[in-house]
Amino acid sequence: MSSVNRTTFCLASILAFRMLGLFMVLPVLSLYIAKFPDATPQRIGLALGIYGLLQAVLQIPLGWLSDRVGRKPVIRFGLLIFALGSLLAAQGKSIMTIIMGRALQGCGAIGSSVTAFIADMIPASQRTKAMAIVGVIIGTSFSLAMLLGPLLDSWFGLSSLFYCTAIFACIAIAIIQWAVPSPPQKLTNERNTPLRPCIKMILNNKHLRKVNASISILHAIMTANFIILPLYLTQNLHIAKVAQWKIYLPVLVAAFITMLPLIIAAEKKQRTKFALLSSVMLITISESLLYISPTPASLIISLFLFFTAFNALEALLPSLASKMAPITSKGAVMGLFSTCQFMGIFLGGIVGGILYAHYQATGLLLGILLTTLAWFVMLLKLDPDAV
Repeated sequence: MSSVNRTTFCLASILAFRMLGLFMVLPVLSLYIAKFPDATPQRIGLALGIYGLLQAVLQIPLGWLSDRVGRKPVIRFGLLIFALGSLLAAQGKSIMTIIMGRALQGCGAIGSSVTAFIADMIPASQRTKAMAIVGVIIGTSFSLAMLLGPLLDSWFGLSSLFYCTAIFACIAIAIIQWAVPSPPQKLTNERNTPLRPCIKMILNNKHLRKVNASISILHAIMTANFIILPLYLTQNLHIAKVAQWKIYLPVLVAAFITMLPLIIAAEKKQRTKFALLSSVMLITISESLLYISPTPASLIISLFLFFTAFNALEALLPSLASKMAPITSKGAVMGLFSTCQFMGIFLGGIVGGILYAHYQATGLLLGILLTTLAWFVMLLKLDPDAV
């Protein structure tokens, strides 16, 4: 394995270990609405989304700080906070304790620092490939989480998911400490752009605005979906938690294979706009199937279409953001990108919980569907030469 690929793999694995722990909660947490005495749909949504709020608030400051003091110290500190939050959530006997633990997890906002680190270490000619590898690895962690979450929860309880997450954070700390080389000193010396001009530059870039909006919408839809998907599987299809991996496994494997042509179209054939629009259209069809006819067949097809598009966009969008970022402001640019990503998680959990509480599943799905249509229209106006 080349040094470039090894560095990419190590940094991507840090994100993957963190996201694996976070994603494991998605397919099971809404099932605890009847098990915690203080649980409501709004609080379940808050538990899913509060992590995203704290991440959103801290991504830009910590990304900018990593531009100034270095990537490794910020990443190590963030992972430590993330581990402490996981241990707090593992003690939870109520939904409010889990909300507090998830909030502390969110304070370990390292996504922008890791992504900027990748951009530091990988030559521009190979950066898109590196970001695609990162997206694939994170997509794989998402797939594993969908399988492991229901199994661990059925065998050992909800707290086991948070204990595993703390262990994953410790493994990630070891990787950043001993397996990842330090960035070139030249890059460290060039990180001197003040924060305010960085943010102003980012906000004035209309192409970056659309990329940031896209990652926010993607994660809002993903979080909102998992307010109802576990309930659909258990209540509508009568599939026990311990057996839900039999649904997720074949769907996720097929989706992973199917998303590869979209990546190839974007990276090899320079048809990024086509890949983006195709992915959003797949999500629109997915949500339409759930809204119109939530049968077992339509649910499986919907999951397949959604995960295909989700994995493709997880690879494409960070790559686009990194390519648009100036060399001395990558931390700040990726900070805002990650802020939008995690704000989407927060809004998806909060708004999704409110819609489900007041309008049930049909109201939530209609809200998601209208959002995807607006997203598609926004990307229609994207300049192909900008991507």
